[in-house]
Amino acid sequence: MVRISRHDSAAGDWRICREQVTLFRDMRLTSAIRLAREIGRYEHVRLGCQVRVEMPGRGAPIVLANFIARRRDSISDDEGVLAA
Repeated sequence: MVRISRHDSAAGDWRICREQVTLFRDMRLTSAIRLAREIGRYEHVRLGCQVRVEMPGRGAPIVLANFIARRRDSISDDEGVLAA
């Protein structure tokens, strides 16, 4: 999961984290949201798994993007057969 959180500073800067690792810091909110969505999309395409991008809300996290895991279709009879 990619998460955007508020950096503890007087300016109220934002940071982008994956798990407990800070990837980027000292960002404005709009830039942090855009970059976090891009990172989420990239991880989804690269890994093929579900990725959720969120930021803290008052009562619950605010979901900014949710990339669903790819469905593994079964191989049809013609796929995977080599032509003679």
